[in-house]
Amino acid sequence: MRQFLDLSVELTMDRETRSSILGFKPQKEIIYNKLLPYAQQLDDQSQRMLLEIKTNLGLSVMMREMRPGCGMWTARLKQYIKLYGLKFSKEDHLRFIHLMYELVTIPNLEPYLVSKFGHVLVTLLKKKELISPEELVLPWRPLYELCKRIFSSSRGAIGMYRYFSSLEITLDSLVHAARYYFPASATEEMLNEWRPLLCPFDNTKIVSTIETLEWFLPIALPPSRSDKGYKLWFNDFMNLWDVCNNTPSWEADMMWLMARLARCNIGYIDWEPYVPLIFTRLLRSLNLPVSYKQIHNSKNHKLETAAMALWIVSVLGGGSSAQKHLDKFMMTLESYFHPANFGRWVLKLSELLSKLPLYFVQRLNFERYKKLTWETPVPESHKLTEDDITRFVLSVKPVAMQAMFSKMGLEVSQAMQHLATLRPQLIIPEIVESVYANLETVVQPLKFQAALQCLIAVIRPMAEGGRTDFKEGPTHVIPMLLSVLPGIDPNDIRKCFVSLHFISTVANMVPIIDCSKASEYHSNLTEEEESICLATSNFEDFVLQFLGPLFCVG
Repeated sequence: MRQFLDLSVELTMDRETRSSILGFKPQKEIIYNKLLPYAQQLDDQSQRMLLEIKTNLGLSVMMREMRPGCGMWTARLKQYIKLYGLKFSKEDHLRFIHLMYELVTIPNLEPYLVSKFGHVLVTLLKKKELISPEELVLPWRPLYELCKRIFSSSRGAIGMYRYFSSLEITLDSLVHAARYYFPASATEEMLNEWRPLLCPFDNTKIVSTIETLEWFLPIALPPSRSDKGYKLWFNDFMNLWDVCNNTPSWEADMMWLMARLARCNIGYIDWEPYVPLIFTRLLRSLNLPVSYKQIHNSKNHKLETAAMALWIVSVLGGGSSAQKHLDKFMMTLESYFHPANFGRWVLKLSELLSKLPLYFVQRLNFERYKKLTWETPVPESHKLTEDDITRFVLSVKPVAMQAMFSKMGLEVSQAMQHLATLRPQLIIPEIVESVYANLETVVQPLKFQAALQCLIAVIRPMAEGGRTDFKEGPTHVIPMLLSVLPGIDPNDIRKCFVSLHFISTVANMVPIIDCSKASEYHSNLTEEEESICLATSNFEDFVLQFLGPLFCVG
């Protein structure tokens, strides 16, 4: 009891008072640390650990002791961030970033330390909303020279050093995180150096150049400075992509560049002239078995599905024709999601189905709920409206329902979860109906498992009821719990696991109490709430019905 009283005191403590005690305002803490029983001691522990790291890391750098000094105290800094988050002042945050950047770009630094310093630097730069480009400027050329040394040489040429297999992934993440803080003149400098290498007839040079441009080009400059940003290269790159229609090997990087550019500049770039072109190439990149007079199309564009989904979501809204093209796009793909269709295209289609609703929810959260920071806000004219949300859900819904019983697995339930979050009244009733229809199915148990797995994914908006547009959702919870009891069958282990998963999910989200007499104390209950309360009568028998099959399985 005492720890909960201490927790309440900690939660109600004024932030300014706590900042005055700490001596700084923390950048980003791990909020769950407040729930620990020893939460009152964490401030003293973190202060001592941070002071020790700053002192010894500074001494190691002054003495130029890369190993073990800098390496060991960089690992301690990484451990500190794991334990407490970014629990230091903005000034210390900037100093750590500058220090790690200087360390990682030391000429001829061994790959082991590059990976170590780079990983910590990625962690420091990951929360980009905490630091604006006006507060931090990082030169791009030292980082480019580092990547050039690592990637342009074979592993043997680097030397007989310890080489992490994740070094390339670390550098990829580092460049993408650091390019938000390149100086304003960086775009022009990069184009002057790399634009002459964009020769379509030299495949080796253009592939490496496009990949380098996709990594380094700043894409998040504010609209007032767009003349120094994407306007210097956007039209030229799109014309190059339009002309090179012979499925070049570099178009996957070009697609990622355009997708990230569209995400960071929603409403500021006119994509209308290029929407038909990109959707055509998206469709051709899925490797669908389409032929005309038994002649297959030899053009298979090499585009990644995640980049496709990110670009599609970023260009929706604001009166764009992208929604019409998306409707036709999904109608074209609907038959390929049928359980009877299976081939090499399934992996791309399943990823597309899961990524589209995910990126849509992320964009909606950014526009409506995320606090305003230095990032470019979406103009009011291009924000997603209620009609845009409904049209998007109606466009993806037939494909998701078609894929419910396919072999795509987890991606379908993830898509259902995001679609039900957007419009529960359009998604949940059909899933509930499908579960009821397959409860008594004996010859097709996999259909019941697939439907129940999708129901688990949408159980939160279904149980919320009054907080969503699907008010009758909670009325299905108790009947569904009773209906899945026959699924606890030790002879069918997969069916048993799915049924237990559903029961445990509901038990974690819904308080299980006998509230059959709630109408005697509350006179303002709705019809759905009264029916739910009455369904909890004879609660002892209700619990025994659950425990019986569980003991049989045990």
